[in-house]
Amino acid sequence: LTDSVASNERIARGEIASFTLEKRYLHKSGRAVWARVFVSTLKDTPRRHLLHVVDISEEKQSSARLRDTETRFRDMAESIEQDFWIMSVDPFALLYTSPAAARIWGFDPMTNRDRPGRIRKNLHPDDVAAFIALFDPSLPGPRELEYRVERADGAQRWFRTRVFPVRNAAGVIDRLSGVTEDITPRKEA
Repeated sequence: LTDSVASNERIARGEIASFTLEKRYLHKSGRAVWARVFVSTLKDTPRRHLLHVVDISEEKQSSARLRDTETRFRDMAESIEQDFWIMSVDPFALLYTSPAAARIWGFDPMTNRDRPGRIRKNLHPDDVAAFIALFDPSLPGPRELEYRVERADGAQRWFRTRVFPVRNAAGVIDRLSGVTEDITPRKEA
């Protein structure tokens, strides 16, 4: 409210020609309504103002739902043991990886994310060809691979990665999503 009072005073003094604000109003039905109000001076009569008011209640509700969804997604991503990720096909680059990735790989895969060779250099030599084939965008269906990795800290680990092609509106595979997990305890057992 203080901002709108200050803006009204500035427009009255001729310091500004217009301003916009968002505020809640009480509708005659008793429900709160969010509105975006645009106030401007009329060209030939600076003491007269034109107000344009738009109901943005739905926009505010959508924004609140989106923030809530993002918070739930972040909470989930931070609490699971597996790394889930999304890659673009062209250009071939990592778009997202969950917080578990750094713990699993021993480094943050989002650094140098357009260079998949960083991960390949840590693979056991016998697993490199199968690992590369796992990410072939021409393969239509889901697939998975168990492979060996030497982490940056020298630890020898077994990983399993499952890959799921994602098609765009035209039906073309333009992304790959997947889950990578450390299965070393199971392999050792």
